[in-house]
Amino acid sequence: MPTTTFEKDHLIYRRATEKDIPRILGFVDIYLRKDWLVRRDYLWSTMHTDETWIVTDKKRVVAWATVGRAGRRGLWNLLVHPEYRNRGIGRTLVQRLKPDYIRSKSDQSDGDPAAFYARLGYETIKQNAGRKRNIQIMRRRKP
Repeated sequence: MPTTTFEKDHLIYRRATEKDIPRILGFVDIYLRKDWLVRRDYLWSTMHTDETWIVTDKKRVVAWATVGRAGRRGLWNLLVHPEYRNRGIGRTLVQRLKPDYIRSKSDQSDGDPAAFYARLGYETIKQNAGRKRNIQIMRRRKP
């Protein structure tokens, strides 16, 4: 398990706590509004069953990620604020959290993230999963 807090490029990466739920809800409500509604009980539950991470610039949440714990270490959520993209935040989270697999929605309003995960060493093993057939399951490529 990675350390619970670290700083990189003047940003703070840390495990989220229940006190962060309102800030995370505000963040995802703005940037995922067209794609998915994140409910308070979902966040509370994932904080107790999985690892929920946030990245802050000391004032606001600029990224949010959820990864399963041992036995099902999948990346469920990864969202980076549009103004903070292309700064290595998503890459840092994926490299630190080391998910065994990634659940990637191909119909996000800001594009399909599969190419991003492929650059990080993941490949699609199952396409068109889920109720809407819009999910790719990706695993780390074997060296």
